[in-house]
Parts: sequence; structure tokens; C-alpha cells
Amino acid sequence: MKTLRSAVVVLVAAASTAQAAGFAIDTHSGRATGMAQAVTGLVNDPSALYYNVAGIATGKGLSFQLGDSPILPSVRFTPAGGESVSPLASVSPPPHAFIRYGITEDLAVGFGFTTPFGASSRWPEEWMGRAASTGSMLSVYEFNPALAMSLFDKRVRLGLGLRLMRGTLELHRDVRFTPDQFGSVVIGGLGTGEGYNLGLQVDVAPKFLTLGVSYRSGAVLTAEGRAHFENVPAEFSAAAFDQGIRTEVTLPQTFRAGLGLNPMDDLTLGLDVLWTGWSSFQSLRFESTETGNALSDTQKAWQDTMSFHLGGEYGLTDVIDVRAGFSFDPTPSPTGTLTPDLPDADRYRVSLGAGYEVNKNVRVDLGYQLVLLKETMSTVPASTGLQGTYGGSAHVFSITAGVAL
Repeated sequence: MKTLRSAVVVLVAAASTAQAAGFAIDTHSGRATGMAQAVTGLVNDPSALYYNVAGIATGKGLSFQLGDSPILPSVRFTPAGGESVSPLASVSPPPHAFIRYGITEDLAVGFGFTTPFGASSRWPEEWMGRAASTGSMLSVYEFNPALAMSLFDKRVRLGLGLRLMRGTLELHRDVRFTPDQFGSVVIGGLGTGEGYNLGLQVDVAPKFLTLGVSYRSGAVLTAEGRAHFENVPAEFSAAAFDQGIRTEVTLPQTFRAGLGLNPMDDLTLGLDVLWTGWSSFQSLRFESTETGNALSDTQKAWQDTMSFHLGGEYGLTDVIDVRAGFSFDPTPSPTGTLTPDLPDADRYRVSLGAGYEVNKNVRVDLGYQLVLLKETMSTVPASTGLQGTYGGSAHVFSITAGVAL
């Protein structure tokens, strides 16, 4: 049974390639990516369904956006006294799509599709941590119907939405049954969860200063699946056998507050603070659906975090905007629980972007982020053999095409 217990703790090892801290993804718009996500107080296009739902209350008409944000990670783990090793090169392409319809000048509805959590990784064959993970994937897809309205001559905008989530997972690892004999296990599962989101924007000084706040509730993702073993010696078959598994992962709640400032013609500045309730992720527990026994209960003790985002946008011409930004995104993982099954580190993100208005109805926005992971030393007990340094970088490319009718 110990073999199976060590197998299942890598459910979210894919998060090592997530673009934001923990296993979050927040690059759901080319414009927002180019401004380091500092858009809570100023977002006024369909991507507001993710960043601040109040921002879809922008008058009558139909508009939609469709895009993708490929993530190219380069993560490394350097064990104490050993050589660095990295997952094999891969690309995680989380898509995004939004549509909003202004029923009246003051009432709008919308629907968004994003991948707010997840990533993937694949480690080299027979690497030193093969007993922890040889590959994994986690994706949480969110469907977000919403409603928003404006009040007081459009100076105040309110919005609310429903979060419907569907998560998939797949993980692979080798199992060492004897000093010279390995088998393998594949665990896959599917789960669902629900939540809600709220948003507010207030024009404190019209055409100069706007305040925005946005809240996205947490959600409990309840997943069930199967564990499949291969090459199991007969003497271990009573412990390592194919069976159903179930788990619950509490996805964190978030609260954003931001300012949108127009200090001069053609210049827009954004400043955001994002609080994420990662303390909901204290452990990862798996149970057998056949016996009801706990197969694993791994302590993580993650902590709440606060990230800071600064971005700017300048209208270079009547049809071209240029953007830049910077953000600091701290890891929720204490060093005492930092292990290769779920590595993480503080992130520094530098952003660039541009937007082009093709005509009065069509525009394209591009964003790029360089994500730098601070070198972080694990302080887990030496007896685990998992002490080491984590670091790396990632490149994020975001493109969003939008149509307004």
C-alpha cells in the first residue's frame, strides 16, 4: 500500500509549469497580458468576464473575443550535491473566449470560457525523481455566464456571474518494487465544481480615475478516476492493483482591487493588488472508492499570497496601442513542504504588448510575459532525499482577436 500512497501525491505536479504562482493561470487576454494583468479598474472589453465582470456593462451591442496564451516553461530542479534536471520541452496552450451582449445601454449579459488553473510536465526517462513523477497534466476549464448593469449615469457598474468548472488530470510515475525492478502507474480523473464572481467599477473622477474591485469565490473540485498499474510483481499485487480513486481539491478564492488612471491624452495606467486564498490547499488526500481507505494524505500547508501588478498603455497612433508592465507574484508554498511533486517559487513577470485596430469592428491584441522564478531552496528533512533548489523561467505569448458589432 505504501507504493500506491507515494504514487498519488503527484496529482498537481503539472503546476510546475503554471504561468502564475501556485497552479494558477491569469493570461486570458492579449491586452491584459501586455499590462501585467493591471486591468481591474479599467477593463471594458469582453475579457472583463474574467478580470472584473462589472466591465462588460459598456452599452448596447454585441462583442466577442477569442484567443490563446501558449506557455513555454523552463523549470529546473537541482538536488543537493547533484546536477540540475528539467522537464522535457512542452507547450501549454490555455485558450480563452468571451462574448457580451448589451441588451440596453445599462444592462449586459455575457459568457466566458477560460482555463484558470493547470499546466503539464514530462520528465526524462529514468531521471532521479522517477518515483515521484514521470509526467502529469492538470486542466481546470471554467464556463462563466454573467450579468452586469450600470447606474448613476454609467459612473457605477456592477456585475455578477456563475462559475462552472470541469477539471481533468492525468499523471504518470515509476514504482520501485525492489532495488532492481520498476513498474509504473497511471492515474486519471475528472471532477466538477461551482462558484461565483462579483465585480464593481466606479468612475471616481470621470475620464481620469476609476476604481475597480473583483471577487472570485473558491470552489471544491470533487474528482473521481482510476489508478492503473503495470509490471507489478506477484508478491505486490495485493497492494498495487487497479482501483478507483477520489479526491477533493479546494480551488482558492481571489480578491482584486485596482485603479485605472488617465493622466494625459492617450496614456492609461493600471495598478492592481491581488489577494489569493491559497491557504485552502493544506493537504492533498486520496481515498479508494472501493475500500474507503485513505491512500494518501500529503501535507502542503500553503499560505495566502498578495501579488502586485503595474501596467501602462499608450496610444501610439489612432489604430496602434503599445503596452508594458511588471508584477511580483509570491509563491504560496513554504520551503518546508517544497518538493518535486509540486515545485514552486516567487515569480517576477515583465510584460510587453501591442494592440492594432484593423477597422472600427475588428482589433487584435498581442501580449508577452517573461516569467523569472526566484531560486528557492527546499528545507524539507534531509532524510527525504528531496532537498534541492528550484528555479527557472517561462515565456508566455498571448493573442486575442476581438469583434464588436
